[in-house]
Amino acid sequence: TSNNPFPNEHPCIVFSLAWNHCIASSDRKSTRLPVHPLVLDALFQTLGAALITTDLPAHLPVALDQLRLRTGANPNTAVWCHATLRPTKPGANGIIGDLNLLAADGTRLLQVEGLGCRPSGKDIRRHLYTPVWRPCDPDHWPKPSTITPQIACSADLSDYLDYLPQLDALSTAYVARAFIALGARFAVDEPVQLSVPTAPRFTRVLPRLWRMLKEDGLIDADHRTLRVPDANPERRLTEIRARYPAQAPETGMLARCGAALADVLTGTAEPLNLLFAPSEPDDASAVYTESRYASALNELAANALTRALPLNRPLRVLEIGGGTGGTTRHLLPIFPTTTAEYRFTDVSPAFLPPAEQTFAQYPFLRTALLGIEQELAAQSIETGAYDLVIAANVLHATRDLSEAVAHAAAALTPGGWLLLIEGLRPSRWLDLTFGLTEGWQRGTDRKLRPDDPLIDAGQWRQLLTAQGFDDVAALTPGSGRLADQGVILARKSSPAPAQAVICRAALDAVNPAAAVLPVLQTELGQTPRLLVATYGAQRLRLWETPDSAQAAVLGLTKAAALEYPGTQVRLVDLDPLDDHTETTLAAESAIGDGESEVAWRDGQRYALRLTRTEDEPLLPERFRLTATESGQLDHIAPTPLPEQRPGPGEVEIAVAAAGLNFKDVLTVLNPSLRSVNIHLPPLKKGGRGGFRTGDGATILPHPPLAKEGTEQLPRSLGEEVSLGGECAGTIAALGEGVTEFQIGDRVLALAGSSLASHVIAPVGRVARIPKSLTWVQAAALPVAASTAWYALRELGCVQAGHRVLIHAATGGVGGFAIALARVAGAEVLATAGSSWKRAWLQGIGIQHVFDSRNPGFAAEVMAATAGAGVDLVLNSLTGNLIPASLSVLKPGGRFIEIGRAGIWSAEQVAARFPTVDYRIVALDAASEAEGGRLLRAVLDAVASGELPPPPL
Repeated sequence: TSNNPFPNEHPCIVFSLAWNHCIASSDRKSTRLPVHPLVLDALFQTLGAALITTDLPAHLPVALDQLRLRTGANPNTAVWCHATLRPTKPGANGIIGDLNLLAADGTRLLQVEGLGCRPSGKDIRRHLYTPVWRPCDPDHWPKPSTITPQIACSADLSDYLDYLPQLDALSTAYVARAFIALGARFAVDEPVQLSVPTAPRFTRVLPRLWRMLKEDGLIDADHRTLRVPDANPERRLTEIRARYPAQAPETGMLARCGAALADVLTGTAEPLNLLFAPSEPDDASAVYTESRYASALNELAANALTRALPLNRPLRVLEIGGGTGGTTRHLLPIFPTTTAEYRFTDVSPAFLPPAEQTFAQYPFLRTALLGIEQELAAQSIETGAYDLVIAANVLHATRDLSEAVAHAAAALTPGGWLLLIEGLRPSRWLDLTFGLTEGWQRGTDRKLRPDDPLIDAGQWRQLLTAQGFDDVAALTPGSGRLADQGVILARKSSPAPAQAVICRAALDAVNPAAAVLPVLQTELGQTPRLLVATYGAQRLRLWETPDSAQAAVLGLTKAAALEYPGTQVRLVDLDPLDDHTETTLAAESAIGDGESEVAWRDGQRYALRLTRTEDEPLLPERFRLTATESGQLDHIAPTPLPEQRPGPGEVEIAVAAAGLNFKDVLTVLNPSLRSVNIHLPPLKKGGRGGFRTGDGATILPHPPLAKEGTEQLPRSLGEEVSLGGECAGTIAALGEGVTEFQIGDRVLALAGSSLASHVIAPVGRVARIPKSLTWVQAAALPVAASTAWYALRELGCVQAGHRVLIHAATGGVGGFAIALARVAGAEVLATAGSSWKRAWLQGIGIQHVFDSRNPGFAAEVMAATAGAGVDLVLNSLTGNLIPASLSVLKPGGRFIEIGRAGIWSAEQVAARFPTVDYRIVALDAASEAEGGRLLRAVLDAVASGELPPPPL
């Protein structure tokens, strides 16, 4: 610029800092500093701006040589920041620059020489975190000991009591034959010695093999032969296979490993190749998935979780060492598909792609690498975030069992469960199969595990108790008679809290921060625990707007708490729509989980968590949201939208905001609603104001939404599963013959596939946005308001003196229906599905509000109307709530159905409630002209004040 003091110098970056506008006028006390921190920061940032002209990554300052401030200089005025990069030496890990802070006339006020910066690194996003609210109820899991007495498995494993001793004898025969192959000679009273050396890594395996021979009385403590063993296992193997065909996986794997035992011990055969042999029908995968014993253990685990799983809350699960997924496949069906998050992990990346493919039907499953011998945080696994940790046949194969348990416990929330499936005592067939692997021999904790990697149930209980679990229980199949392996359940303890002081000062104060300040000044440093309560200061739900006055308490309390680390301060944000304040605060004071920031909404407790920010893919310039897989909300994804010109009588809209309707949710969750692609037969005049198709089905939209003759109803859903039915935006292109609009006009529209960057709509369904509406309000208007208008005004003929029951009244349609009924002079009765929604309805003046999830509302409606019932029901409920709603109508009353799934036919209604006038609203079947007419009527009502804008 013309005022640049260094117009010809290069390379450099010069920025003008309009100091008098950004700082000086608003912070007079801070200008007393020799150099305001923001001025110094701006100077340093200028060096970063100089990197724009290079291909270097972002850098962070780490050192400087000199900083000189001119005597009498005042840098806290309008200044120039001037930065120059020094030449960089080849291979240098960083940059060095010189900086000058200059007055407007070029006078140097401040000089920084040799500011050194290091690159932030390519993995900088690993250090970016986002705060997320997670459910946090420390008592949502029961004590395992309270439920284990009722848990059993259905499998009859009595034959295992005979089978396992036979398997042990076969194992001994394989050991004897392997020892003979390694040069041993069995002769009574002569010592047994191996003349062929074994691989060093089996030094801990050999004592267990010698122990088998001793336990069977074949050798004594000095390895002298007492009895010549049976070294011909094939005969015994044939007998076992014939007698126990159901145990083929275990038998087959032992036969394969036992036959190669000598080669394994000398290092010429690899145990893992014998265990995991996909070409063999009895490899380790079959043992995990098809073995009756393993299935019984997995059934015990599944039954325990079925009894223990908390209801109606999100659930985060971490499986450690998932491997072939033998346990995973038994447990996944238990978890709710919409609220569960299942992280399947293994130390080997080879197991992850097969798991993703095998369990593709569970969209809540994600995979990740995890070695349980390492700290979780270093492997991008959140600590203190999981409700359930599962480890099946994993932890024993670690160097230090206590350390592995500590790492697993670190993943759990207080009160969460650890579920283990582990061997509980030495087993010969395990020693000759999995016992040959490196993991079986990794243990260095000789005090806990001197000879064998497995510990018994009592040792597990002691170990888990020492690691902070307050309740431990063990389950074994076969009514406890088969104790070789078992399921270990443990609950992580929640620390007992100290006595707390509760600060309620902000709850009813005009100036909450000012009211809290004296409490902080008095209690901080004096009390061990301080709970500071606020109302609606946090935003947990998308539709919430934090109370700015209450939110000021958060910053004040956090800053003050930093000065007094001896006091444990917890911010407790209460639900502004819940009147159980004292009950909630009493419950919160009894929780000692160490959380510093919690919130309560609709009776559920949440805690703030930092989660690693994941790279978000950039959206294409033109896109639309489509459901890429049936039945799952997390399979909605942006897909490229090809450029397409609007046709005659059409416009293209650049979408600024789009409405999300319940129909869109049903479209994704219910594949049957979107897979039907049928043209109906010609319509014929039917009874009760509706129409009947050629195949006898009844269509009941009121005329003129359905016409007599040969017109076919348009398909409600096409082959392409795109979403959205309404939007607001600006006109981006005009089709031939369109004169009503100009490019750039602000419009709203009833348009399919509108959850997109651009949408094409017929002009008949497009209208200008009233100046009083925002983009979001305009986008939320067309479908909900048109549906309510058509249902109450044109089908329901609502008028003064009517009683109207509006179900799910806090939704978009419900809100407009309430307004229309009140304008007409009708009395409104309403239902909603949660306590805070019902409180909101009562807060806007509706006297009679009921629970929409309980058919008992019917009796309450009749009581509220002195047995008279209502004139009109606007329904969107399903199941047994439909007949309950029909039962409250007066004779001749109108039942307006706006639901889409599980609705009744006219025949069903006529058979049980013959006096009811039953109508179904299907606006997606309306013609362009009819849809436009309704839209314009709604907009006129909003413009005149008859209808309020959407309450957003």
